[in-house]
Amino acid sequence: MKQGRILSGVQPTGNLHLGNYLGAINNFVLLQKNYECLFMLANLHAITVKHDPKVLQANIIDTTAAFLASGIDPQKNSIFVQSEVSAHAELAWIFNCVARIGWLNRMTQFKEKAGSNKEKASVGLFTYPVLMAADILLYKATHVPVGDDQKQHLELCRDIAMKFNNDFNNENFFQMPEPIIPEGISRVMSLRNGTQKMSKSDESDLSRINLTDDSDLIIKKIQKAKTDSEPISTNINKDNNRPEAKNLINIFSALKNQKPIKTLEEWDGRQFSEFKKALAELLVDKICPIGKQIVKLKTDIKFLENILQDGRQKAEIIAEKNLKEIKSIVDSQELSNAIYFAANRAIHTEGKLSLLYIVDPAMNAQWARVENLIEQEETSEAKKLCREWAQKIKKRFNIESEIIIKIGDRIDELMKLIEEDESIRFLVLASSPNNENPGPIIEELTGKRIKDLAIPIVIVPGSLSEKDIDLLA
Repeated sequence: MKQGRILSGVQPTGNLHLGNYLGAINNFVLLQKNYECLFMLANLHAITVKHDPKVLQANIIDTTAAFLASGIDPQKNSIFVQSEVSAHAELAWIFNCVARIGWLNRMTQFKEKAGSNKEKASVGLFTYPVLMAADILLYKATHVPVGDDQKQHLELCRDIAMKFNNDFNNENFFQMPEPIIPEGISRVMSLRNGTQKMSKSDESDLSRINLTDDSDLIIKKIQKAKTDSEPISTNINKDNNRPEAKNLINIFSALKNQKPIKTLEEWDGRQFSEFKKALAELLVDKICPIGKQIVKLKTDIKFLENILQDGRQKAEIIAEKNLKEIKSIVDSQELSNAIYFAANRAIHTEGKLSLLYIVDPAMNAQWARVENLIEQEETSEAKKLCREWAQKIKKRFNIESEIIIKIGDRIDELMKLIEEDESIRFLVLASSPNNENPGPIIEELTGKRIKDLAIPIVIVPGSLSEKDIDLLA
């Protein structure tokens, strides 16, 4: 049985190297055994800084190939491109309205990336952590693998989840995602400078082990890797003056899946010239098969695109369901006000209350071949929602509610019902608190069709208090 759901996003980057593998990809391979995993290629995060669209697209293919070559199973997991699931951007906007500017101002990574010229940084770079929160909470992930530089962002995600729950009186809607801190190496450093991260942007190719390097090149790079003249000792990890030595020990330990102290004990007193031979052999055995498989996979781009398409479909099923729930929570205050008014009005006039839900098939036309199934599901959800509201009305006002479900164009079905049922005396509609955008039904009714209505319309703004609604009723 799976222990929970993981969402992990990786910015698609070309020329993947040992740092990418040990810092992220290898952990993903291990996590897929015990968790339901969604691996997201975070291209929306990648465009927060200047980029070349063609290069970004090529990087998506490279990263997908690296995931598969490293052992991530696309049948058991979802590998998908972030921008292909539009719910990420939709939820990010909702969370932008929940998060506080003060929270974002405390994010150290923005300060580091923007530097002294933060006034010219993109708004996307500033709100990047909000999108990250949307990525995680969209799938209601229970766990998130994070490195040292992402811990603060996960804390922000938890703050947003908590505030959303409180703001909308839905205490347990979002559970707080827990961090998974990799036990192995947290950061792989440059082979030429142990104080800098291994990076593809380093001018010297000798500074990194690329996943596509052949055995001769790997051996050459390890032989030339910077160390010092001192022998290996168990105190290396405590000695801040030996960063290059510490880096090679950590790489070896991560590849052997053992603690650095065990490696140091095994090699205590021996020379790095001997250690480098063992490290090179270990890298060749581990990395070369992955590199060969990456090259092979990239000869069939269509196959990789199909993997991403399948992953998108699996991710979208979860995302759309959760986003629908989130939207219903966000919109429920407007709906609650309208129903509260209508129930009050029914009591005062000794009338009957009807709850109308119209399922519009045109809204599902984009889902070729499955629109009928989606319509059936939406009709079922409509009945469930109306029953829930009927129960709330009964409990609060002690009156019964009639439930009416219609399928068709929303305005046409509404007009037809009013014409056919002479007992309907007035129509109550919920309106957004935003005066500039009260909602599509209200806009159309008050625009072209209102003259055809034989009954009055009462529009109840979502911003009214219960006291205001009592007075209005």
